[in-house]
Amino acid sequence: MDKKGVESFSRIMKHSNIVGIKLEKEVAPKVISQGEGIDPSELKEKSIPDERNGIQYDLVDEKCKNVFWVTHVKRGHFNKNFQKNLGELLFLKTHFPKIKCGIVLGKIKENYRPEYEIAYRLLWDAVYVVELKNGEWVYASQKFEPDETDKQVAREILNKQLEKISKITNMPTFTRFCSFPSLIGSSGLSLAQSTFEKVSSLKLKEITPNLLKEVFEDLIEKWKKKGIEENELKTFADGLTIDLLFDAINGLLIYLSKKFPHYKISQLFKSNDWNGLLGLFPPRAQSSKFWDYYNPPEYLVERIVEDVTLEFAEKVQEIKGCPGGFPLSTFLSDLGLNIQFKEDIGIKLKNCKYIVIQVKALSGGRGASGPKQAGYEAHRIAGLSFATRWNYNKSLGQILEKPLNKIVVLDGYWKGPIEYNYPEKIFEYIYKFACVKGIFLIDQINQIKECLRELLKSL
Repeated sequence: MDKKGVESFSRIMKHSNIVGIKLEKEVAPKVISQGEGIDPSELKEKSIPDERNGIQYDLVDEKCKNVFWVTHVKRGHFNKNFQKNLGELLFLKTHFPKIKCGIVLGKIKENYRPEYEIAYRLLWDAVYVVELKNGEWVYASQKFEPDETDKQVAREILNKQLEKISKITNMPTFTRFCSFPSLIGSSGLSLAQSTFEKVSSLKLKEITPNLLKEVFEDLIEKWKKKGIEENELKTFADGLTIDLLFDAINGLLIYLSKKFPHYKISQLFKSNDWNGLLGLFPPRAQSSKFWDYYNPPEYLVERIVEDVTLEFAEKVQEIKGCPGGFPLSTFLSDLGLNIQFKEDIGIKLKNCKYIVIQVKALSGGRGASGPKQAGYEAHRIAGLSFATRWNYNKSLGQILEKPLNKIVVLDGYWKGPIEYNYPEKIFEYIYKFACVKGIFLIDQINQIKECLRELLKSL
């Protein structure tokens, strides 16, 4: 864009005081118009390829030749935004390989991480950056550009991932998409918080299996009254037990208090301050820094992993997960960017092969943002999987796929769009675009174990 255009557009923005949603509705269309020559009135939100099967993209032209994302980060969660966008890029390029993909990136200085701007430039066709100054969006004064050779490598890795996705044609049959009540979450109908509330109201000093059972049964009835169908409720038919739930809820608190006594959640648990502990969770607390490592679904799955791997001790080198996760390099870190991601649980074998497990929980139902959040998390799972699947050896110029096998375990609400009669949409997207070996609900303990056994036998 020429200097006159920059000055002209900057003057427009200075008089507009555009912040927040105006980045998408007003600023981005003008940026794209000047950079791409597209009439701003042609740019609208659109689901591609359609409402039933597609993903909604921020700004799409009428002929569907140009698709633009618009994103800005208030709290520094560039990793989450980038993973989500990356998953959406995979979906779009699979269906429309020749479509032009661009992004308008809103830069907020105190939270900005320039390595992500470079990462977007490696994989998107057009990147425009604006920054927030005195409450107004203006063109960024500084650009962070990747090396052209690195860009070619990143595009080649993207093509390899798209080729891998295209070969996934035999989709498993999925029949269950919810498992209520979820173990964690802020819906008011999740097991952990409901248990803490019960202990607090009764002024008890500890959780017991019998109390947890009462809370669980009460939540089942509450979900039934909300119209949840029988097959959407947690079942004990496939290996889940009250003892396992008790270990997930209470055992994790004991584990954290012993291994991480400095954590606030550990201190509150040891002092039996259940009301204070409740105060760490949404909606009472806005920040996740005190509760995001309290993840009962993840802890439960790690116990399952440890149980199964005992049978294969001669093969297993390391198991790592809750609460710190299992760090993995990305092809972006191989290209010199400070971008590494984590799977929730990882099994490293002595032959240097891996099994990784992503565990996600959504506590709400169809109301509020349930379906939207399910889609958001599914896109993140796919983007993370893509970024961590490939290695690039810069000195040798080699692109290699990691010997990595992935399983996904879901808790709570994961149903696709009911209005289009496509409840399996989220599961099918994750299976194909995250290239996973299996997707399970958290109460399918026996199926998770069998999948792990088969993988461990084969690797």
